[in-house]
Amino acid sequence: MRPYPVRLLFLLLPFMMIAVSCIKTSSLINNNNNGNDSTDNNPPPATTGIGTPIGSPASKTIGASGGTLTSTDGRVQLTIPAGALPNDVNISIQAVTDECPGGIGVSYDLLPNGTKFTIPASIKFNYSDSDVNGTDPYLLYLMFQDSVNQWELYDLDKEVDTVGKTVAFDINHFTIVTMEPYIRISVSQRDLFEGESSTLTIYRYIKTFQSNGGVATLGNAVSNSQLSKWSLSGAGSIQGSGHTITYTAPSTIDQDDDVFVYVVVQESKTVRIRKGKVITFTNKTYGTYLSIHPSKITFDVQLDFKFVGISDVYQDTYTDRALLTVETNKKERTVKVVIVSNDPPSDVPASGGGGGQTATWIPDQTGLINVVQGTGLFGDSLVIVQLTSIGTVTPKYSVHNDILGDYITGGDPVPGLPSGFSFQNIKGPPQVFDPIGTGIITATVTARP
Repeated sequence: MRPYPVRLLFLLLPFMMIAVSCIKTSSLINNNNNGNDSTDNNPPPATTGIGTPIGSPASKTIGASGGTLTSTDGRVQLTIPAGALPNDVNISIQAVTDECPGGIGVSYDLLPNGTKFTIPASIKFNYSDSDVNGTDPYLLYLMFQDSVNQWELYDLDKEVDTVGKTVAFDINHFTIVTMEPYIRISVSQRDLFEGESSTLTIYRYIKTFQSNGGVATLGNAVSNSQLSKWSLSGAGSIQGSGHTITYTAPSTIDQDDDVFVYVVVQESKTVRIRKGKVITFTNKTYGTYLSIHPSKITFDVQLDFKFVGISDVYQDTYTDRALLTVETNKKERTVKVVIVSNDPPSDVPASGGGGGQTATWIPDQTGLINVVQGTGLFGDSLVIVQLTSIGTVTPKYSVHNDILGDYITGGDPVPGLPSGFSFQNIKGPPQVFDPIGTGIITATVTARP
């Protein structure tokens, strides 16, 4: 069963009793109304299947005193006021796949279906910046399916908080609901590398029949006669005109960046907000962001080993170092590791003593880091590097002990350090990692400008 417009509910209240029913009602919108239809070519209303449940529902028993319930994903909050229900009802919010054309995110099945309220409840949606990319939060509407699975618009009053990024609507029935934009720029590809292209089309998704409702369409391109010339702010180029154009990223991209493509729709659109507030948009600008990325990024990597007191005789500081270059190609998802240098280790001071013994470090050219090969893999945006070392040995010392005499210690073969490391394949400040968790070996990763 689907929500009635609030005005109609108030007219019916003297004759209604609270009930719970799973029987669907007929459409609440008069499809023969001759009011303003601002969509082009009179497109048919959207009729789809029912969404499939996603994850587990959030449930809570709410009675006559009212209460609130938040969806498992935290995106939706339901508020039932005191007096809306005559007795306790086990209320649930179940996320389902969004079958509404142009719908934002997922849909939500409010259960038990058909539950009615004497006082309207409120449903509040949290939206993200990506949800409204290409549209406007004031032009988001509550959608539901009628008895023939046709998506309908409920648009009486709403509350929009652009700071908290929420949109709230009154409801008087439980059913499957979602949000849909009135108009939105659709983008075929939002993230692009050098020379790649994306198709942009501006669609109207809502077909208005009455002042408080309407139906969704499958998405109908806005009439060319209503559109100004498209504009671009940022690198790259746009081609075409009318409701569909093509954006092409530049052939050279030095760093991650956003570009803004926008167009003006020449019409007047009125939005009703709670407390009788009305907002009218005239010749509104719709814009959308695209992100461009360099496919090839080179990183300089410095591996450092540092250990204080490794001689076990005096307070020496032993260090070893290797320099690598990691060349990444995010588009082709390849990683190339180039060995730049393996610096010889050092020990400062080179000798010392205490407790009846002395030790002198015996220099070697290999040390604990001697990388000869590296291979890399992409793990989504993560670059994982595996390293191979040869000939690595522990520090070697000549020791004199007043009791044991003179002997040589160290110089034992050991696996090279580190065996690997990882970092995010993005540009930014140097990132320091501790690949083996000992606190004595680090990898400093710097993206080249």
